[in-house]
Amino acid sequence: MTVQDELRNMSGSATMNKNLYRNTTRFRWPYLALAVLAAAGVAATPVAEASSVPITLTPFGTVGAGAGVNEYWAQVSSTWQGPSYNASESTDTELDGISSIADANAALQLTPGQSGYIQSVSGVYAGPINYANEMFNTDPNSQPQYGTGTLPPLFNASTAAATEIDYAGRMWGYLYVPRAGQYNFGVLADDGFTFTLSGANGNGESMSLDGLNPRTYTYFNQNLNLAAGLYQYDLMGYNRLQDGVVRLLMGSATGTWDPTMIPGGDFYTSVAAVPLPASLGLMGFGFAALLGVAVVTSRKSRQRTRTV
Repeated sequence: MTVQDELRNMSGSATMNKNLYRNTTRFRWPYLALAVLAAAGVAATPVAEASSVPITLTPFGTVGAGAGVNEYWAQVSSTWQGPSYNASESTDTELDGISSIADANAALQLTPGQSGYIQSVSGVYAGPINYANEMFNTDPNSQPQYGTGTLPPLFNASTAAATEIDYAGRMWGYLYVPRAGQYNFGVLADDGFTFTLSGANGNGESMSLDGLNPRTYTYFNQNLNLAAGLYQYDLMGYNRLQDGVVRLLMGSATGTWDPTMIPGGDFYTSVAAVPLPASLGLMGFGFAALLGVAVVTSRKSRQRTRTV
């Protein structure tokens, strides 16, 4: 199965200048508020306003296999027209390039040779999940308040910062929760994202941020009751122009909310198979030995009968 096949199966600057987003006619007041915070040298403080009734998720297991994060990234041309494109470009989700969740998912489905496709890359990468382009890492409106991130795998130190645009990345696998408790998760994104966390009991929680947005923290509406163990996650983030970032955070939902990045060593590509207990293994060995003795005895008995 190709990466595109798997994706098909799985997918069903702080100051807002309208000139940055061509033909965008809407100016949203949250941009202005964030600009005031940035001008004051204060980052937007993460606040998780979750429901008082937590959701219980059960782990898929307790031992991970294949350390790292499954990832697939794609970049399209700035003139590519995704499913959200509208010739009038009257809103910030109807522009060319990647301007919405729908556009990002479509970009991740493109293959070499298709219109608008520039490049793609896939592999297993070490966490934490904290990606940002050069413009975000050097933007005085982002730094030092929001901290820097690693360049998405599409780019390297020699990539021109101005070309690190119109890209999307998907990250998936299992993350390890070291101890039982109530938790919440957050994503720092610019421009948008989708994130889902699932348990083996079928419960899960999702959140998303669509369209073109300044750097923004988003959290689950409900806290999660989690036992120690591995939980399945799926995160997709994208950027159209200028600053781009996608960062995954986790924190205890009891006491003071203090989200931090999940350590790289807590990400796995799959759950390890559960080995048989030693007692069952010995029992199986003993049964096989008895079966072998029975076969030998039966053969000898048939030989004596033929001799007589």
